Amino acid sequence: MEKELLTHEEATRLLDRYFAADSSLAEEERLRAYFRSGRAAPELQEFRALFGYWDELTAAGPLTPVRATRRRPLRHYLAAAAGILLLIAAFFAYPATPATEAAPLAEAEATEIDWSKYEITDPEEAVRVLHGALKTASNGLQKGPRITVRGLQSASKIID
Repeated sequence: MEKELLTHEEATRLLDRYFAADSSLAEEERLRAYFRSGRAAPELQEFRALFGYWDELTAAGPLTPVRATRRRPLRHYLAAAAGILLLIAAFFAYPATPATEAAPLAEAEATEIDWSKYEITDPEEAVRVLHGALKTASNGLQKGPRITVRGLQSASKIID
């Protein structure tokens, strides 16, 4: 016994229920059969792909699971190796500072410095000096992320 096909009005009503998430599984099966029949109303043809996706998938052949490749451990090892290389490079690029007792200034007699002659008394000059100091700090802060991003991009090219 074949199920009776829907009329245009019934299909429209079931579509409204479907999009309101009020339809049952039986009603959704009736909509699938309606769109599979090829006799759907022209104004409802846009919904045909929505209800025919399983038919298209099964017509293409059986679905075969795709086996995932495991590349993550290799990336972790390469990232760890890059980090170690950076630490070694930093160690050799920035040698330890010499001890203070070996410095010639430490042997000289300490003299007191008169800082009052360097003190700023004019408010406008203080604003200019502060503005310059903040601009220098801002430029340094903006340069740091660019250098970091450049380094990460080159490390990413090596890893990929």
